[in-house]
Amino acid sequence: MRILGGHDYYDTALAFGRDETLVFVRAAATKARTIKEMEAPLRPPPERTVTFGSHDFMRNTTHLHDDVEYMVYPRVVWFAGRRHGGMQVTRYGRGWKQGAMSDLWFWDVERFNEFLSSIGASLREPGKGRDIDASINTASVGAFFMDAGRDAEVSWLVDQRISIAISETDRWTNSEEAAWRIDSDGLKAIHFQRRVTPYDAFQLLSQWVGGVLPRAGSEMVVIRDEKTMLNKHGMDKWSFRTPPSAST
Repeated sequence: MRILGGHDYYDTALAFGRDETLVFVRAAATKARTIKEMEAPLRPPPERTVTFGSHDFMRNTTHLHDDVEYMVYPRVVWFAGRRHGGMQVTRYGRGWKQGAMSDLWFWDVERFNEFLSSIGASLREPGKGRDIDASINTASVGAFFMDAGRDAEVSWLVDQRISIAISETDRWTNSEEAAWRIDSDGLKAIHFQRRVTPYDAFQLLSQWVGGVLPRAGSEMVVIRDEKTMLNKHGMDKWSFRTPPSAST
């Protein structure tokens, strides 16, 4: 498969050979097309910000540990017809650790839970806090990571010929502004290689583009030139005339 546009971590698998008849057109993240969440049937992440455990019903969206403030945002990536849930952790240093720090990304529930334990944090227990049914808590976090998507969502991706959709939300994004970034690069920046290896990603994408997505047919050429049309039907200038030899 040939890839046109952008750069991402799975491009390294091109060294293993490719089928030149398959083409995936990809855009740089800053130039990629976006579709608003409300205009797509893909289920968005259930919360803008994950709520940490608490002994009361107040929303506790930040956790302070060792002079670093943590916030967690659920993220979703659709890649080659499969949904992947992940967590983006932002960090802000306080005290002697001043300012914004690089984000952490988790694409499996085991490592995410280990991280929470390492900073003395835990998710909210079921039944506590607001928006209980839509929340990510200790009982639902595993399903959030492992949910592969629904048939209706996959069918829509096929109909729209979409190979990659990345949720773009944060604490300040309202439902009207939230969007999916379509067929772009940028997966390396969110450490998606920890979920799908470069070789597997390239193979899955090739199979999706070549075997699942409908291929666009060749554009029909409308012939309007009279001479070309006559030749196409086996005719020449004498087809409707009497040749000179026949008239003598």
